[in-house]
Amino acid sequence: MEVLIAVAILALAFGATLGISAQAKGNVIRARQKWNAQHSLEQATEYFLLADPNDLELPEGLLPSGFRGACEVAYVEEGLPDYALEDQTGWYLGLYFIAVYNDDGRLVAEQTVYKVVRKEF
Repeated sequence: MEVLIAVAILALAFGATLGISAQAKGNVIRARQKWNAQHSLEQATEYFLLADPNDLELPEGLLPSGFRGACEVAYVEEGLPDYALEDQTGWYLGLYFIAVYNDDGRLVAEQTVYKVVRKEF
């Protein structure tokens, strides 16, 4: 009887250990996916902020496989003082909407960035 109880306790301990390790593995996979999405967003943001606002296509291979980026640029006019809206220098405040999608087209990360840009775009 004592041996049977000992085997049952060992089986419960072994089962609990397997459950904990499976949960840890799942946590590692989710953390890696989150890191890949954030890293891809940072890569796309750096490229879009340095690129010409008229040519916002990411070059092939910039993002890891399974990710694609998109960017839209808009002028900011609301909430700015009148002197900031005057066309004296040709520079305006641009609002960059940057998003990263996975292969399924699902949004995995997004960011909004303000940058001073030329009016030409």
